[in-house]
Amino acid sequence: MHLIRRRGLRPAYLVLSALVLGATLTALTSPASAQADPGDGTTITIPGHTGARALATGPDGAIWAVGGLSAGDSWVVRLSLDGTILSDMPLASGAIPISIAEGADGRMWIAYGNISTVIAIAADGTVSSYATPNPANEVIMAGPDDRMWVLGINQVAVMTLDGGVEATIPTGSQPSDLVVGSDGYIWVNSFGDSTLLRIDPVTRAVSTFATVGRPGNGLAVGPDGDIWYPKLIASTIGHMPAAGGAETTIPAPAANPNYLLFDSTGTLWASYQGSLDHVTATTGATTIDYPVGDTSFTARMLETSDGRIWVVMLDAAAASIRIIDPVRAPTLRADAPAATLGTSYDVTIGRGGQATFSIDEGALPAGLSLDPATGRITGAPTALASSSFRVTVTNPLGTATRTFTLTVLPPTELAETGPTDALAPLAFAVAALLAGTVLVRVRRRHP
Repeated sequence: MHLIRRRGLRPAYLVLSALVLGATLTALTSPASAQADPGDGTTITIPGHTGARALATGPDGAIWAVGGLSAGDSWVVRLSLDGTILSDMPLASGAIPISIAEGADGRMWIAYGNISTVIAIAADGTVSSYATPNPANEVIMAGPDDRMWVLGINQVAVMTLDGGVEATIPTGSQPSDLVVGSDGYIWVNSFGDSTLLRIDPVTRAVSTFATVGRPGNGLAVGPDGDIWYPKLIASTIGHMPAAGGAETTIPAPAANPNYLLFDSTGTLWASYQGSLDHVTATTGATTIDYPVGDTSFTARMLETSDGRIWVVMLDAAAASIRIIDPVRAPTLRADAPAATLGTSYDVTIGRGGQATFSIDEGALPAGLSLDPATGRITGAPTALASSSFRVTVTNPLGTATRTFTLTVLPPTELAETGPTDALAPLAFAVAALLAGTVLVRVRRRHP
């Protein structure tokens, strides 16, 4: 190292073992921890409550959940995206909240499943209660007409935002779900009649289409605009064009599919008792299986703004929600950052849950290695080089391949910048520590 002498100063040195400063500087030299592998899940249990029933995203970005199955337990909670409980509000004793949706007025509307009542909660916590013509409610949904559509026993009520009932439309036998189609029409399943109903939200005219088998819960709109629905008894999944007509049926990956969801990537999800599946929409084959508990009856699902899937687990003994970090198609980064000779290197070259990474052409610089399960390239280069190599990552959703060039550079020369540079001593210590020895210079003034 080049030394700059200053008048009146004589340099002297002490040699210290790197172990002395090792503990202090560990944070500067340790590799970053690996991210959790996609496909992992977290179970949230709402303390003091039973029976989570439904989820919705609120205007505040929080996730609102409702439930209550035991006597006197009726609740709504707000949760952050990491599952932290932000608020917990008791609802009417003895009432069972069964569905929740945000209205066009920014309030959160909740339908009770055992009484003819819905409520709306404003941002300031004010609760308004409204009567419905339904002896019991099944699902509440915001329509494209600034109305709340409330499904009940063999009918759907159309309510204005001030709680007035504008219309009541017969639906046929045993309806259990409704959804807004890609064309703005309201679709309702009639489980007892093996039909789907399409309702014009303006004229309230109803068109009826027959299905092969009984369409169950969890209507979903596919990327193709079709209306998709599980068939609980037949253990199949059906879909019908938005214009109506003949349906297409695919086998369900497991018996008794319960609810369906298309996420923002166009992936089809199906929930079953104890599991949640990615489903290939053309064949019905399972591409990814996410176990959520052997005895949990998984129900309604919700995709949150961070791309994760929340699913209600209908457990009478606890209020449980499962959060899934989905496996996505594998990706590789655009380039491989340069490394420094003798310096720790830790770079994740790509992402892909349940994936396998491999180098199928070329090689990494000496001293570096690729973890085939995580895609992390780690180690400390032992020679100057510029190496090209091709990485392939494969998981159940696809394959990605890219050729990289990784250059190993010589260590950075640390010039002395003078006593006004407060970072110079620390940079000097770190560089020496990486080499195994720390040199501490002591300045003595001439007597």
